[in-house]
Amino acid sequence: MGIFNKLINNISEYIEVRIRTTQLAIVEKTSFILSHIIFIIILLFIGFGILLFIGFSLVELFTFATGSHLAGTLLTVATYVLLFIIVIFSRRFIIQKFMDSFIRALTYNNDEEEEIEK
Repeated sequence: MGIFNKLINNISEYIEVRIRTTQLAIVEKTSFILSHIIFIIILLFIGFGILLFIGFSLVELFTFATGSHLAGTLLTVATYVLLFIIVIFSRRFIIQKFMDSFIRALTYNNDEEEEIEK
């Protein structure tokens, strides 16, 4: 009877360890994904600021080139519209890159990274 109690205790300990390991793996993957999302948000804010000042610079450049502030503004808007159209036409490529990154983040395995470093 003692052997069965030991066996039951070992099985219950094993199940508890597996549950804890799974919980830690979920926490690791969640933190990895959330850190990537926060990083992307920070990059979006910085990118928006850069794009804003590039827009101001383009207005001044086109104003200097055309001699008209209205024409400079319209050329800047046309540049942004062209950029928008390019992004729309390449949306599948962009979406695929984000999907690949998300899948890589979900399937991230610390053991694989340690093997790569060796």
